[in-house]
Amino acid sequence: MPPSVIFLCTGNAARSVIAGAALARRLPELAVATAGTLTIDGQPMSHRTRAALAAVGIEPPAHRSRQASPADLDRADLVVALAPEHVRWVRRTHGAAAGRTATLRRLVRDLPTVSGPLEDRITALNLAGMEPEPWEEVIDPGGGEVEDFVGCARQVVDLVDGLAAALALGDHQTMAEETPAEIHRKVEQAFNSGDVDALVELYEPDAQMVTPDGLVTGTDAIRQNWTFLLSLGATMSLETRYAYRNGNISLLRNDYRVTGPDVDLAGSTSEVARLGSDGKWRYVIDHPFGAGNLDD
Repeated sequence: MPPSVIFLCTGNAARSVIAGAALARRLPELAVATAGTLTIDGQPMSHRTRAALAAVGIEPPAHRSRQASPADLDRADLVVALAPEHVRWVRRTHGAAAGRTATLRRLVRDLPTVSGPLEDRITALNLAGMEPEPWEEVIDPGGGEVEDFVGCARQVVDLVDGLAAALALGDHQTMAEETPAEIHRKVEQAFNSGDVDALVELYEPDAQMVTPDGLVTGTDAIRQNWTFLLSLGATMSLETRYAYRNGNISLLRNDYRVTGPDVDLAGSTSEVARLGSDGKWRYVIDHPFGAGNLDD
């Protein structure tokens, strides 16, 4: 019998709806449901959520908001929360499901990739003993404009892709592991497509980046730096010079050039990346000029 998954957000109006639709598209054999923790039952999908789903190429499902019930949580093999507050709500109201409940971000990062039944992999995470952290939240776009909902949808779909890859693993499979240098290809691809969300997803939540104004910490500050660079309307070419690996840590360098109507910037980086349990490398430290300016 295929696993059953339920996504939780607050109003069952945007985040959980988008996540549920994305997973159902990726893994149609699963039983996927959505619900809210503080919901007015029976509300139709908003035009903003519909527009966001359309923007990421997903057909909006038939949907009416509903409050999560004890029966919903009992049936689910996995309860996926969109923010730490939803994990805490499950623990307060239905403690029996605590060991099967975690945020989407944590599951993408931590769901074990060793072989074995899904139930065993979930148990190995000791979810009931984990304290939810601020970095796990997917920000609620409620009250925002359509663009905010679209940005949320892109972020959620990318995360759901990671979750789907883990859920799709059979008992005798392990997740394919990227090479460290793959992160350079992703930077170049995301930059040239103008996708700031994809760029930010290449960093750990507490990653550090050296900018012209000094060292910044966290993905909010890193997002600001990439947003400015993308606003220049430039393109990037990038070549990996080396990617030395020791276990799940890699020291990398690339030579890059960013060119556009009002910019011609070249440099050589010094970077530290870490391998996640999802088989993907993410930056811990990113120093764009750590190995010097190519034009000096």
